[in-house]
Amino acid sequence: MVECDRRGTIVSISSVAGPQDLRPPTACAGTRFAAYAMSESLREEVAPYGVRVTVIAPGAVEAELLSHTFGKVGRARCEEWKKTNASTATATVAEAVRYAHARPKEVCVRELAPAGSRQQV
Repeated sequence: MVECDRRGTIVSISSVAGPQDLRPPTACAGTRFAAYAMSESLREEVAPYGVRVTVIAPGAVEAELLSHTFGKVGRARCEEWKKTNASTATATVAEAVRYAHARPKEVCVRELAPAGSRQQV
C-alpha cells in the first residue's frame, strides 16, 4: 500500500453571477450553482485530511464562450453591458488560482471573486 498524506488543493471555477438571477441558459446557471454547492460539501469532507477546496468566482470574463451561447439577443445584451463594465482578463483568473494554491498548506482560501473594477454585477 502506498502511504499518502492526503494533502492537496482542489480548485473549482464558477462565476460571481452564480448566486444571482441573471437568466442565463439553464445549464450555465445550474453549473454555477453546482460548483458552489459541491465545493462547500467537498470542503467539509476533505478538510480533516488537509485537502483545501477553493472556488474561483470571476466576474464577466472576455472569453470565447460568449460567441457560442445566449443567442443573438443575449449576445447583443452582453455587448451592450460590456460598454459600461470592464471584463476580467483570463490572466487575472489564472492569477487567482495561483494565489489560492500558493498559500501555506494550513491556509484555505475558500473563495476568490476577481472582477473588473467597473463591474456592478
